[in-house]
Amino acid sequence: MLALLAILAAAPQPPGPLMAVLEFRSKLKGVEREQVDAAYLTDVVRSAALKQIGGLRVMTRENMLVLLQGSGKKAEDCEGGCEVETGRLLGADLVITGDVLKFGSAYKLNLRLHETRDGRLLSGSQASGRTVDELDQSLQAAVADLLAPVKAAPIVPAPVVVAPPPKPAEQKPPPPKPAEQKPQPPPQKVAEPAPQQKPPPPAKQPEPAPKKAEAEVPYIATESEVPRESKGIGLYLGATVDPAGKTIGGQASLVFGTQGPWALLVGAAISPHPGFRLSVAGRIAGGDTWALAIEPRFLYSPFSGSSVVGGGVGLRYSMRAGRWINLIASAAGEGYHGPDGTFFAPLLSIGLEPHL
Repeated sequence: MLALLAILAAAPQPPGPLMAVLEFRSKLKGVEREQVDAAYLTDVVRSAALKQIGGLRVMTRENMLVLLQGSGKKAEDCEGGCEVETGRLLGADLVITGDVLKFGSAYKLNLRLHETRDGRLLSGSQASGRTVDELDQSLQAAVADLLAPVKAAPIVPAPVVVAPPPKPAEQKPPPPKPAEQKPQPPPQKVAEPAPQQKPPPPAKQPEPAPKKAEAEVPYIATESEVPRESKGIGLYLGATVDPAGKTIGGQASLVFGTQGPWALLVGAAISPHPGFRLSVAGRIAGGDTWALAIEPRFLYSPFSGSSVVGGGVGLRYSMRAGRWINLIASAAGEGYHGPDGTFFAPLLSIGLEPHL
């Protein structure tokens, strides 16, 4: 019994499914495209897939390039259903594709797993991170979710159809020689060689039926993935200094949209005139923790006997000082018209902006 078990253990095991991980497409632009290396993320997913499924065979980048160059195709020229066709061309049972993009303030890697035999979409998962390091750390869990259907129901490799070897032509044995008769033996017949039969033609492998192009799976962000700062409401509390008029006063404004591309500020100001201020901040540069915006302003002051109306434009710098609070600094120039005429005032402001 032990000898039988040893023989079975030493017997070669059937090969596992063959997987191809196509190079991920980067949909980032500018500096962000250079910061996120899509080829590195592809290699990480290949290594993670080997650790997740025992017996899995994963094609290397070099092997895929050689096979594709031999067929006259390039992997970067294929999208959608063509990715499944590329997996079939490589002889893979499974193919993983992915897109690198940025949604809001977070980096995303959208992964898809197809079975090449019938083109089915087996699963999809996403890796996410506000920074490149966080995106890298979330890859292992994303690959585990992606390969969960394969663990539950292992993919059997497609059988290779081999034509049977042709059978050798059967030769008939020569007939027995007739007995010699006296006085003259009859002439002996020479056995004719049996005609050789042509080997049967090799069996043709069935061609796979053409499959319709698989549509891209739309990625829908959940509520928890949408940055809270892009739709928050905050309250700006700060002080404004007029260096020319040597005045200082406070300002309080209700802010709609604290870290989005646009923010609306409505509130009251004391310097250089007590009145109502309305401004709109449009973001022109920024990152995950800071933003620089241009801020057109309008001020109306009815408290000085007769109304004073003015406005101008400034630069507004916002820096995240905590999870729910921003530090705001701005420099602006405003002009006013009132009973005493028209004049210009440079303004410097600094304050805090708690937000939801």
